[in-house]
Amino acid sequence: MMNDSQKSKEKQQRLSYAWLFTGAILMYFSNWNWALPGATWLFSVFLLRYSRTQKVGSGLLILCLVSIIVGVISMWKLLSIDAIPPSFRIVSGLAVGIISLIPFVADRVIAPKLSGLTASLVFPCSWVALEYVKALGNGSWGALAYTQYGNLPLMQLSSITGIWGLSFLITWFASSVNFAWEQQFAWRKTRKIAILYSLIIAFVFLYGYGRLVYSEEPTDKVCIASVTNPQGSISRFYGPNWPDRKSAYKNMQKDLDYFFDATSKAANAGGKIVFWQEYAVSVMEENEKEFIDRAKELALEEQIYLVLAIGLFPLKYPDQPWQNKLIWIDPSGKVMDEYLKLKPAPPLEPIVPGEGGIPVLNTAYGKIASVICADQDYPSLIRQASAGNAEILLIPAKDWAAVDPLHTYMGVFRAIENGLSLVKGTGEGLSVAVDPYGRVITSSDYFKSSENPMISCLSTKGVVTIYSRIGDAFAWLCILGFITISVWGYSIRRRQQ
Repeated sequence: MMNDSQKSKEKQQRLSYAWLFTGAILMYFSNWNWALPGATWLFSVFLLRYSRTQKVGSGLLILCLVSIIVGVISMWKLLSIDAIPPSFRIVSGLAVGIISLIPFVADRVIAPKLSGLTASLVFPCSWVALEYVKALGNGSWGALAYTQYGNLPLMQLSSITGIWGLSFLITWFASSVNFAWEQQFAWRKTRKIAILYSLIIAFVFLYGYGRLVYSEEPTDKVCIASVTNPQGSISRFYGPNWPDRKSAYKNMQKDLDYFFDATSKAANAGGKIVFWQEYAVSVMEENEKEFIDRAKELALEEQIYLVLAIGLFPLKYPDQPWQNKLIWIDPSGKVMDEYLKLKPAPPLEPIVPGEGGIPVLNTAYGKIASVICADQDYPSLIRQASAGNAEILLIPAKDWAAVDPLHTYMGVFRAIENGLSLVKGTGEGLSVAVDPYGRVITSSDYFKSSENPMISCLSTKGVVTIYSRIGDAFAWLCILGFITISVWGYSIRRRQQ
């Protein structure tokens, strides 16, 4: 027969697995396209409670398996298009699961050696450090901040800290609750952290509300049109299988007729700048000059800035990869600039990335920058636009149903961070125009709306943000903080041995 101590331990073990199960369910709904904002704040509360009540080895191993299962299921759903092989989805899920586990390992190993406020900072600092390092190499997909889209006052924090501040608040909430939980929520022991966190959250919301309420109404505007192909299919553009280049040329002419007609329609409706979705037209290298000459005539005739988004296929294709390219043409019919996508999307684009940085072009409507689709996922890259004093950012893009509307929401945070008006024209996804505060001006979803072209009248003046000046300083502060706390925790452990 079990004594009271054994019964208590058994009860704690059952509760611990209940926290694990609850955290796992919330984890699935904490991110990606099916995220529930509340679940994002709560999942790590329960997973931390589980990990802190288990032995380091066995507890973290079980948590790792749970995290991998959630990761594989999530990536299988998110990457569900024919162009992405099942093996890549599984590997991506494994990577997501293992990476998500790292901050929990850091918390379990380091936090018990510390106390109070310092211990509570291990988890958020390690989470933000991991998000930032991952974003440098593979984009900011999966950052917790994106799940809070729609909460405009909270989103304004990214104008100071970038998305990293939001991720920090979410994960610090989890470790702070766990600290209080371990103290049985005794106010005397938890009040310092509770009051500090409450004051910071209050400041964030007051700042956000104030920024929105006291923003100035724009006086100078320009109408920008984005054109998408209602008949497009993603497999048609990624790795096309043409029987011959003559057939490809016929397809090009068909697509050109559509996009040129839509461009004229947009110009007649008041669009002064017209840009096409990513991979609007597949152009053969030998036909590029003919294509550009026709576009020049259209821009001159309609007196518009025309931004062409094409897949350019060299003479030696498929032995030589295609290019994902933008071509700017001004109202006089002159080519202003050409831009190659800087951040191709693996495994969809086995192409050579462009060189240099983001071009910022002088137009009659102020300075305008443009990038292509996945380029937007790199916050430090997009900051080049605000560093070049751009007022507007254009993003031609192409998505698929499983990432609609998440990928567009991610782009909106770039507008808030850098104080830019932003227009994203998305084939097979959500097209949107927002002001520098992330407020939606117009939107059109490929799967729900027939508005095409989408015409948006935006301010030609951006706003200065702290983030545009200091960049990812907050993320680096978290990295430095995590290193410092880790060294401190290690030194305490050595002294105790």
